[in-house]
Amino acid sequence: MLATGIPLALLFPEIRDGAVLTERLAWLPALGVDIVVRIDGFARMFSLLVTGIGALVVLYARYYLSEDDPAARFYSLLLGFMGAMLGVVVSGNWCSSCCSGSSPACSPSC
Repeated sequence: MLATGIPLALLFPEIRDGAVLTERLAWLPALGVDIVVRIDGFARMFSLLVTGIGALVVLYARYYLSEDDPAARFYSLLLGFMGAMLGVVVSGNWCSSCCSGSSPACSPSC
């Protein structure tokens, strides 16, 4: 979570000035399909929100779960959900949103 939250926080000077940061990865170049990550002020705010709330849930669960509870399963599901939410927030196109695994309206494959 720190690996996501700190870089997002460091992007503040560029995003404050209205910049939109975009990274494009050619996924299927023959078909013209790219995976696009787009971060603007709105996406940065929601990314920090998802990361911050996830960190608080992990901290709370650390003391709430007993030794008999399947903590590894809980943490893996929580981090997977956080990753899917971050994927939806920073996706720059429909294909990126569907490939993040959190959009129920999209088909499982891109």
